[in-house]
Amino acid sequence: MKLKITMDKNSMKAARKAVSDTMAALTNTRKTTSRLAVVLYQSVQKNFTTQGTDTDKWKRLAPSTIAGRRKGKGGGSAKILMDTGFMRASITPASTDTEASVGLNGDMSRLGAIHQFGVSNAGRNRTTVIPARPFMVLRKEYEERIMEIARGDFFK
Repeated sequence: MKLKITMDKNSMKAARKAVSDTMAALTNTRKTTSRLAVVLYQSVQKNFTTQGTDTDKWKRLAPSTIAGRRKGKGGGSAKILMDTGFMRASITPASTDTEASVGLNGDMSRLGAIHQFGVSNAGRNRTTVIPARPFMVLRKEYEERIMEIARGDFFK
């Protein structure tokens, strides 16, 4: 059994051009990372819309939380993580030449971490449990979009 590769001048030129085009795409990544950051943002926003990730629904609000919202503490929404909408509104996409990300701005970072990971000693008496409600999660359908963008931008 034998494997044979024959290269002529034309195929060598084509190979050099393909490598050159790929290198150009890899060095001009700002547009791609910007697009990827938007996809990350869309995925996180969809977690709020669907009240959970594509694999796990968020734990329901405690009756006391819902009652407190209806008494005027906050915006009154019965939706999870949506009392005033400030945390969701502070989520922003960001990108550099080499990275795409999504994050919370300013004071919302601490609140976001509490809800993302949960906490067992909240409240005045440090006895309130806030369950983890992960919202900074990349949904499966958006993973596929990321791959489509990468394939389209880097492997034309």
